[in-house]
Amino acid sequence: MDAVINFLQQNWLDVVRFIVVIGVLILVHEFGHFIVAKLSGVKVLEFAIGFPPKILKFSRGDTQYSLGAIPFGGFVRMYGEDKKVTKDIEKSFSNRSKKLRALIISAGVLMNLLLGVILFSIVYSATGIPRLVDAGKVSVVEVARNTPAYSADLMSGDVILAVDGQKIVTVDEFRNYVDLKKGKEIKIAVVRKSGEEKNIVVIPRENPPKSEGPLGVALVDKNVTYYFAPLWQRPIIGGWYGLKEAISWTEQTLLGTAALFSGIVTGGKVPEGAAGPVGIYSITKTVCSDVFSCLRFMGVISINLAILNILPIPPFDGGKLFFVGVEAAFRSRAAAIRAKLEQVATLAGLAFILWLLISITLQDIGRLMGR
Repeated sequence: MDAVINFLQQNWLDVVRFIVVIGVLILVHEFGHFIVAKLSGVKVLEFAIGFPPKILKFSRGDTQYSLGAIPFGGFVRMYGEDKKVTKDIEKSFSNRSKKLRALIISAGVLMNLLLGVILFSIVYSATGIPRLVDAGKVSVVEVARNTPAYSADLMSGDVILAVDGQKIVTVDEFRNYVDLKKGKEIKIAVVRKSGEEKNIVVIPRENPPKSEGPLGVALVDKNVTYYFAPLWQRPIIGGWYGLKEAISWTEQTLLGTAALFSGIVTGGKVPEGAAGPVGIYSITKTVCSDVFSCLRFMGVISINLAILNILPIPPFDGGKLFFVGVEAAFRSRAAAIRAKLEQVATLAGLAFILWLLISITLQDIGRLMGR
């Protein structure tokens, strides 16, 4: 307990920032369910952010609003979700059409996707649109260990002037020349960060690892500049680039999710790249160095949250949508079987999510301790 108190005292600002980031994403998600349910005439019994124990609650109309002490979730409890309705049937969730129920269920996911687009758009509108322009020089940005470049003392930050007396201004020129000289000695003229000019003699490998290349260096020949549109155009241009980034992160998240479940199915364990609450806290602490970096990070997590929730796993929104689809396919002919199947699937889904959360959290803690 003393260790926890000491940690909170030393990192209280990071903890608060993390809770705010997660809280906003959960609030937006649950608000999606809430507002569509309200507009559809469904009675909302409770709108909760965080899980019990409750630290704040109050009621307005038919709805109780509550704030839980555990910030990693939330829920909207609607009248008639359990289908046990004896009165006010017209206000029941189960009394709505399948399409309307599907819309209420998916509204949280749609809100998280929309939030991602909005956050990315704000960042692009405020910080400009990044563009790559030719730098007119080739710079070394990374040198892998135990490679010819490392042994020859090429360093990150070196600017390559020429190779064997031939002037070099693009990465392609450098790579093409080096590929022709594999196994042969070449002389690279560089200028260091200090301004010192130096000639480096190195022999490119003939059969290098695919990830390293003949020399084992990472190079760039571009500079990043930022385009600022006129003020009246920024919301439009920023919105367009925000939408494109949201689509890009959606694709990456889908690929990452597929890799996650592939790793679980084939290897029986969580892949190294997965991150849970502890991992997200660690990233938040590092990434949120300024407002716009934090907004972009929130956009990424919002997209991830949307994709996670649409998975057809009970009790995620996707699992609920799946059973609405089952109901539409089989109608009333298998009502009893469907209800039993939904109950069993929800319990199995909860067990799987709990196992996944514990596994990822232990992995996150192990990474932090290792670092």
